[in-house]
Amino acid sequence: MAEDELFVVEDTTHYPSWSVASKPVQLLHLQKHAAGKEKFIIGEEARRMLVDVAANSPVVIICVCGLYRTGKSFLLNRLCSQAPEAPTAAFEVGDTVNACTDGIWMWGSGELDGKIYLILDCEGSGNTENERQHDAQLFAMAVLLSSYFIYNAKGVIDETAIQTLSVVTSMATHVAKSNPGWEAPHFMWVLRDFVLSLEDQSGRPMTATEYLETALSDRSSAAWRREDSKEARQRLVDLFQRRDCVTMVQPVIEEDDLQNLKSLPDSRLRPEFRGQLVQLRRKVFRDAEPKAVNGQKVTGKGLVRLMDEFVEAFNAGRVPSVTTAWASVSASECQRALDEATVFAEASKASLLAQLPMPAPEMTKALVKLKVDALAKFRSIALGDESAVKQYREDLSERVDSFAGPVVGENSRRTKEVCEELAADLWRPLKRKLEMQEYQDEAGFEADIKEFEGHYKERARGDDTTVNAVLTQFLRTRREAGLALMGAKKQGAEEEERLRLEQERVEAEIQAETMRKLVEEKRKEAAEEQQKDAELFDVLDKKNEEAEKSRALREQMREEENKTKLAEMQAKVEESNRKAKELEEQLKRLNVTEGKSGDPPPEKKQPKCGCAVQ
Repeated sequence: MAEDELFVVEDTTHYPSWSVASKPVQLLHLQKHAAGKEKFIIGEEARRMLVDVAANSPVVIICVCGLYRTGKSFLLNRLCSQAPEAPTAAFEVGDTVNACTDGIWMWGSGELDGKIYLILDCEGSGNTENERQHDAQLFAMAVLLSSYFIYNAKGVIDETAIQTLSVVTSMATHVAKSNPGWEAPHFMWVLRDFVLSLEDQSGRPMTATEYLETALSDRSSAAWRREDSKEARQRLVDLFQRRDCVTMVQPVIEEDDLQNLKSLPDSRLRPEFRGQLVQLRRKVFRDAEPKAVNGQKVTGKGLVRLMDEFVEAFNAGRVPSVTTAWASVSASECQRALDEATVFAEASKASLLAQLPMPAPEMTKALVKLKVDALAKFRSIALGDESAVKQYREDLSERVDSFAGPVVGENSRRTKEVCEELAADLWRPLKRKLEMQEYQDEAGFEADIKEFEGHYKERARGDDTTVNAVLTQFLRTRREAGLALMGAKKQGAEEEERLRLEQERVEAEIQAETMRKLVEEKRKEAAEEQQKDAELFDVLDKKNEEAEKSRALREQMREEENKTKLAEMQAKVEESNRKAKELEEQLKRLNVTEGKSGDPPPEKKQPKCGCAVQ
């Protein structure tokens, strides 16, 4: 197996990310004033970042301290690195014997699981240019602020290392004793360039953490024979009750590479170091928790308030009071919690109002949930013990309880409004029937009202009392109006029938009178016609008499004419007969003459007129 595969551990842990566009900013530095006294100054850019970016998010504060020129900044850059072949160089790394970090520098991550990670790079201690007080103050501030404290040192844990750490943390120990509510950070001792084998006195393998615990508590060692040595160890044990340790080999072997560590990609580092770096990184981000005081998580704004108190105390030469600072933070956070919970409750109230109307039990349940959620929102932000939080919580409860009256009133108003609109909409078919006079009797009208009530109760939303009140009021007025309209219709129909009959009577009388007049006129006309006929008959009679006379005269004249004609005819006949006789006589004479001559006698001929010959 290759050396790389032997030591490098695959790391799948989810870590916070740091933007390469942002750079660390100076959080604190010590500035000399009159008489050479140093005072802490908070960096304004760091303050703005904490207030604006990490304002309400819990902050996980990981701080690295140690002797100067031990590679603290290099270690931090590698812990934050997200591109192994292009390592992060956010914190300045020096390649000379001079310290390159002044004060405490901070680099904030993006949010991960609702938390902001703050990496603090503390100025190295032991710089010959600074006094011991300078180092102690920086260490004390770093310990007070951090939730995970990394002490970076080279070599082994020996008496010198323990005494050095005890000295720089002495002020922090004093502060811790004066502030029982303060929670010490998780302590990680990183032993750099470690070359020894981790074995106990019997030669059995041991972990780095066991190595640390042995160094601090092994009473059989020679160190425990000296009182100052025992006190130094006890101070560290009392201060850091959660302790851990890792060992790391030198990152590279070549001297030239040591001078250029900050720009070397991970592939150029020793595989064993890379594996140890992965393990350290995993441990740090697994165990690091948000900064807390009295069990309450500190936010970005809360950290600023704590720093203000710490800085003011250090600069005034007194021990910082975590209790005082936390009380101020607690009051501020509780007020913020109250304000945000109130805004949340108001938004929830507006959302609830938008859902109105609703039944009273449902509305009551929603109001209870609103209060529960608002109190939960308050609890998620508020900091401090019960005595500090109680008043703000009660204030919130009163505010939320005050919502009930307006919400109930609005629910009733909207119920009335919606139900009136619903009732009016459902009434339209009945209204049309009433207007069109389609109801034959009240039974049909009441049947439709019953059906209307069923649809209304099925679709009506809101407070039951108001729902029923609207229905009762609506039906009372509409039923009365409908029945009145139907009664008026019936009365109108009767009046219309009476008027119709009266009209028919009048029309009959008019018609009878008209007929009477017509008959009278006809009678008159008939009489006149009869008179005319009589006159005509008289004329006709006269004319008939005249005609009769004329006929008789004509008959008389005809008779006389006939007589004349007959007489003339008789005269002619007689003349003819006479002539016939004469002819006969002539014939006879002729016959006689002829007879004598032998010819037969001639036949007698009848006259053509048929008249007998007289």
